[in-house]
Amino acid sequence: MFRRILVEADSVDDALGKIRSQVPAGYEVLKTEVFSRAKADTITCSSATVEGAFGQARHKLPKGARSTEERELQQPGSETITVEAADESAAPL
Repeated sequence: MFRRILVEADSVDDALGKIRSQVPAGYEVLKTEVFSRAKADTITCSSATVEGAFGQARHKLPKGARSTEERELQQPGSETITVEAADESAAPL
């Protein structure tokens, strides 16, 4: 006898726990499917090179997630700002 169990939960682990609690003794789960309303998220990283920043961002991806777009927001480089002040403590931050 096959029986379909549908549950709704905030995480996959919670859903699996709910399913296990509904499985009668002596029966086992043969197949699980997860349907999710995924939300898009943005990961922003900085590095001396574009590839370095992309590598850092890829490393931060959650397990099982995949990147849908990689975009360079700013060219790598450095900026120098000169400030005039009587001494270091008087210089604005």
